Amino acid sequence: LIHYQWLFKLGPSTFGMEILSNTKNSRPCDIDQVDSIDHIKQALEVIGVERLDHGTNIVENSDLVDFVNQKQIGMTTCPKSNSFVSADMKGKEITDLLAKGIEVSVNSDDPAYFGGYISENYWALAEAYDLSVDQVVQIAKNSFNSSWISDQQKRNYVQEIDDFVANYDFEGSVAKFSKKSILV
Repeated sequence: LIHYQWLFKLGPSTFGMEILSNTKNSRPCDIDQVDSIDHIKQALEVIGVERLDHGTNIVENSDLVDFVNQKQIGMTTCPKSNSFVSADMKGKEITDLLAKGIEVSVNSDDPAYFGGYISENYWALAEAYDLSVDQVVQIAKNSFNSSWISDQQKRNYVQEIDDFVANYDFEGSVAKFSKKSILV
């Protein structure tokens, strides 16, 4: 992951553009900041990111949501760290984006500081927003589909998820999700 601030200081250069053209890139667009939509728009249209990190404020601009959907740009979210900024952990935005077909994934952000690795982030979102099995499965698939592994690896991991879901006894579990089952 490259941080681009130094490129903006240098201005566009052949060297800088060559680096950008030969790397996978994402850009953090932290939630509820001044000019969040402008930052998201710049990340998408100027930098041309292949993944947008934290940018759930994108729901404020339907054209940008459509752009991300059309270009299949993945979005990472971190519900536990979001809860430090927004009491609702941006869960409504996450579920709205998921419902619109955006490749939104759940991740951790500084786990020691924010108190949760990926499984705790899944759990917090699933519990607070009563996510269905299908929603959690889609989020897990999105995490692979929006990653920078090979297409074959993506297919393999998504197939592993499908195989797990096909063989898991959801009916026999006490609740849709239990902390124990998510943390395993």
